[in-house]
Formats: sequence, structure tokens, C-alpha cells
Amino acid sequence: MIHELTPLIEQAKASEFSHFIVGMDPEGQGIRWRPQTESACKTIADVLGDGWKILTKEQFIADLQKVVDEDEQALKGLQA
Repeated sequence: MIHELTPLIEQAKASEFSHFIVGMDPEGQGIRWRPQTESACKTIADVLGDGWKILTKEQFIADLQKVVDEDEQALKGLQA
């Protein structure tokens, strides 16, 4: 089974940008993310305010992979 975050991880790996800005959608529609340069992320975060994090590409991918790994472990536990 392919995890729903796997395509997002692949997109992030292929991105030419070094940083991602990540936060909750202002309309409550879930998490939003956007690849940018570090300086653009800082500008966007200043405009949007609290609740937005700036992550390096490596941090963003690692965080997504951690969720995938935890979900796979939980699924294995349910199948045992």
C-alpha cells in the first residue's frame, strides 16, 4: 500500500527550493505548505503571523517520512 503522503514526499524531493513554509490554512481546511527560498519563507511568515513554520527541505521530508513510518508500524501492529 502506498501511503497518501508518499507523493508529497516525492514532490518535495524534486523541488528546487531549499525551504518550505508550513502552517494551518486560515480557513481551517488543513495544513498548507509551499516551497520557497529561505528569504521568501521569512517574508511570508512575517505577513501570515503565528502558526507558520519555516523548515529546510530536509526537515520537511524527514517530518513527512516520520509520519509514514509511524503509520506503517501502527498498521503492522493491527495486522499482528
